[in-house]
Amino acid sequence: MIDQKINLVEQPYFNQILQSIDKSEFTIPKEYNSEYFPEFIAKQLEKYVKYYEENRSFIFKSVPPLTEPHNWANMLESIKNLAKAIKESVDLYFNGDIFRATQVFNNSLNSILFREFSPIYDVPKNTVFYRSRRDEKRSFDRGDMFHVKFEERNKISTNRYSIPGFPALYLGETTYVCWEESDRYRLRDLWFSRIENKEILRVIKIQRFEDLLDEIEKMDRADHDKLSHLCKYLIIYPLIIGCTVKVKDQRNNFTPQYIIPQLLLQYIATFKDAGERIDGIMYLSSQVDYSKINGVKCYNYVFPVKTSLKKGFCDQLSKTFHISEPTSLEIEEIIHNPKYPEAFMQGGSSTDSIELSNGIRSIYANMSFGRLEQSLAMKQVTVVVEPGEMV
Repeated sequence: MIDQKINLVEQPYFNQILQSIDKSEFTIPKEYNSEYFPEFIAKQLEKYVKYYEENRSFIFKSVPPLTEPHNWANMLESIKNLAKAIKESVDLYFNGDIFRATQVFNNSLNSILFREFSPIYDVPKNTVFYRSRRDEKRSFDRGDMFHVKFEERNKISTNRYSIPGFPALYLGETTYVCWEESDRYRLRDLWFSRIENKEILRVIKIQRFEDLLDEIEKMDRADHDKLSHLCKYLIIYPLIIGCTVKVKDQRNNFTPQYIIPQLLLQYIATFKDAGERIDGIMYLSSQVDYSKINGVKCYNYVFPVKTSLKKGFCDQLSKTFHISEPTSLEIEEIIHNPKYPEAFMQGGSSTDSIELSNGIRSIYANMSFGRLEQSLAMKQVTVVVEPGEMV
């Protein structure tokens, strides 16, 4: 009887599940024109809830009984409740009741984040991130490349994952995505630092369905573990919808597409639970054309400060993240004569590429971004504030 159960669990059923899913239902970011935003977001959420409710039995028909989630109804309930809460939060926000909008949103997340299919993921220790900053005709140090200092809060404006006056550490997976986030600022006039986390990080992922499938494909695990990975995504997809609506004009003083991302950042910044922890958000870059990317990591991360001080940096983030001295492409080319590029040609995959010019695809390791990352890999990372330094 035991052997029979094991064989049942090991049936290769996950590919059948993927073939049963209409991937076009998971297209992000969502296109937004000029209709009333609460009605727009309600339509998007209702469309997904209807799709899942009508197709769940078809999608999961091949799942062996022993590997089914304990209660399929709980998944549907979680999806419906999250979609309803996001819609209600947007409505309340538009009515000026930001306090209740926050309450509704927070209560909804509390009810799904710590169930069986908790959509919170671990980022391993010593993961490499990058941070960039525009040149100011002076040399930067490590402190210049960390989060905005508490005494300089007035410099922090609103953005999708940025609350005015509230510091957070923004990181990219590659120097390329940092460059895109700087609106393709002249690369020679950008400074970069390498940053590594010295503790495991807990994050919520706002990612594309295609990238989720790539992650699952690389997993060396049984089908029921892959199923759990997929279920997390299906549950949290209403939140992904709310966080990935396109913005056409970022010059507006009020951008409704930022409501849900900012509520999510606020939730994580203020989250307190003795047995749980959420450190940040992994999210799509609004600047990157993902159709032109092959194998190059192009997600951003935001880690809000966990303490509030008069001056300096968040002590928790300073402890968690170690940072290298910054450098720039210009500095590296002065140090390493570009006539001898073989000094840079180490590591990287020969298939990782980007199409920056129509019809011309370049190998990432050979581009300036790959060269910068090779140079940064040779720099030591340390705490942003050394013992005895003023913070």
